[in-house]
Amino acid sequence: MRRASERLEQVIGSVADITSISIGDLVDRLGASSVSLLLLLLAILALLPIPGPIGQIFGGVLAFVGVQVMRNARRIWLPQRVRNAHLPVPLLVGTIRRFIPWLRWVERGMTRRRLLALTNTKVRSALGGAVVVLGAIIAIPIPLGNLLPALAVMSIALALLERDGAVVIVAIGMTTVAIAWT
Repeated sequence: MRRASERLEQVIGSVADITSISIGDLVDRLGASSVSLLLLLLAILALLPIPGPIGQIFGGVLAFVGVQVMRNARRIWLPQRVRNAHLPVPLLVGTIRRFIPWLRWVERGMTRRRLLALTNTKVRSALGGAVVVLGAIIAIPIPLGNLLPALAVMSIALALLERDGAVVIVAIGMTTVAIAWT
């Protein structure tokens, strides 16, 4: 199984020649790990300091996906209106490219299938509940208020992708700090 950074590179390579992509097409390109990769991607995009309703949009979608994680969904279902919404590919590719070196650095400290008791379906459901809360916080228009919640969602996504219980512990800590700080 490939690392998240490699999968994200594959996705941006597959969209590099187009100018716009629908969210539905992007989710389809994420493949078998679409739930966790979508959480990671949405959290990365929620970090962008773009004025306007971007945080509300990505926070709302994160909360929606979090509900599906709570229900242990293996594939993401999105309403047709969300699936049809388009993202500018240059923004998407540029953001992911800037993020990948940091992601590789984080991945070096991760071990697949560590502390597996912390990666079972009950813990996954609880982490989905945390994503719902963090998505709601991201949707609140607080200046720079997306940073800690988005980082917490990223850690949850990586914990789910790698099935690394130690990262689950870090994710729970980051979630607690993000909620307390906001």
